[in-house]
Amino acid sequence: MASRATQTVARFSFPFRLPGLTVAQPAGQYRVEQDEALIEAVSRHACRRLGAVIHLPAIGRQASAWQMVPVDPADLQAALEKDQEHAMTAIHFRQSYTRPVRRAAATHLFAVGQRVRMKAGFIKSAIRSPDVYRITCVLPPQGTSFQYRIRNDEERHERVTTEDNLEPVDRN
Repeated sequence: MASRATQTVARFSFPFRLPGLTVAQPAGQYRVEQDEALIEAVSRHACRRLGAVIHLPAIGRQASAWQMVPVDPADLQAALEKDQEHAMTAIHFRQSYTRPVRRAAATHLFAVGQRVRMKAGFIKSAIRSPDVYRITCVLPPQGTSFQYRIRNDEERHERVTTEDNLEPVDRN
């Protein structure tokens, strides 16, 4: 009878126990080697699991010693299924029993009618725009910054700019 060995990675989201291990193992990815016997009586390739070995500790964890612990493939499969059920229960619990967090709505920094100035920078010097503007309308945000429609009395048009490009005019 021919046999083969396959290597897989078992992923556990939660700590787990297996028969033959004295302590619970932490969540992580574990290298597993499985020995299988090929069944020659069928026309397709089929195999029967003979045994498995799990490498401890998990992949990526530092340890002074490595262990190869024999485990029953059925026990390993049961532990993986239990871990999957636990993960699904945790997700369901979070979705079912947690209330949505209400956050205070962000508000515009400037109000309609307020006088503002464009911050100094490339755009202001390139446009040669007037100094003081009046906010004519508050607009929805663009990305993370609120937008405003502004106008200077010397111009015949309005501009749209974001809050981070404006600064209030000091009242002296």
